[in-house]
Amino acid sequence: MPEANLRGKMELATRHNVHEKAMQETILIADDDAEIRDVLRCTLERAGYIAIAAADGGEALSALREMQFELLITDLQMPECDGLELLDALRYRQIAPKVIAMSGAWDGVCLPAASKLGALAAIHKPWRTQDLLNIVRAVLDGEPAPSPATLN
Repeated sequence: MPEANLRGKMELATRHNVHEKAMQETILIADDDAEIRDVLRCTLERAGYIAIAAADGGEALSALREMQFELLITDLQMPECDGLELLDALRYRQIAPKVIAMSGAWDGVCLPAASKLGALAAIHKPWRTQDLLNIVRAVLDGEPAPSPATLN
C-alpha cells in the first residue's frame, strides 16, 4: 500500500474523530470482502478511531511495515495470505498490534489456532455494531473482551 495512500486515509479518518480516548488509536482492518471492510472502517471512524483497511494479509503486512497500529482486526479466511498466516508473521515483529480475529465460519479449528497465535478476542460475522465497539475498546484497554468475543 503506497505511503501517500495511507497518509490520505489517515487525514480523512482524523477529521472524523469524535471520541477523545480513541483519537490517537489506529486500527488496521484486514478482510477480503470490500463491503465488510468499508462497514468496519466507517463504524470505527465514527467511533473516533483512525481506521485503515487492507484487502488481504499481504496488504496488511505492507501497512504494518509502514505504520504502527494499536489494533488489528483480521478475517481468518482470505485468499493469498489469510488471517492465520498474518498472525504467524506478527509473532516475529518486535512491536505488534493487539489482535481481534473475525470469521464468518465459526468453526472449531481457525479460532483456537488464532488464539494460539496471539488473537485476544474473536467476533463472528455478521456482528452487532455495539458488540464490535465494546470488544474493540476492551481489547485496546487490556480488559477481558465481553461476550460474544471470547476465544476460550
